[in-house]
Amino acid sequence: MKKMSVAIQRVLGPWHFVTMSALCISLVIGGCSTSGAVSEEKLLAAAAAPNVPMQIYVLAPWGDKTPLTVMTQSTAMQVKELIDDTIGMPPEEQCLVGPAGQLMRDAYSLAAYDIRQDESLQVYYADRKCWGL
Repeated sequence: MKKMSVAIQRVLGPWHFVTMSALCISLVIGGCSTSGAVSEEKLLAAAAAPNVPMQIYVLAPWGDKTPLTVMTQSTAMQVKELIDDTIGMPPEEQCLVGPAGQLMRDAYSLAAYDIRQDESLQVYYADRKCWGL
């Protein structure tokens, strides 16, 4: 865990302690899994992955399943912006949850979370699922 904290500090800077504390609270309250946490190894592998287009699906809070065409190196924030363009839900109100139940941080790429062709992400209203993020 210490090694991962150092890796996160390098990526996120000095605020990682605050964000990690908020993330832990969110994971406990929101019921998301920590098994999908991004390790330093995954970040390095994601950086080396090819940037190719793929189709994923987004499950909206009201039940709609919307297809999106994204790049493997797209960040969660870029996906949130596409969701805003497609279904009209502002990025600041969104919380993305990956197929393994992990909360997706805005700065990390889909490749870092090992998101593949035709997989589905769930989007929640931030005030309902991602308290503290």
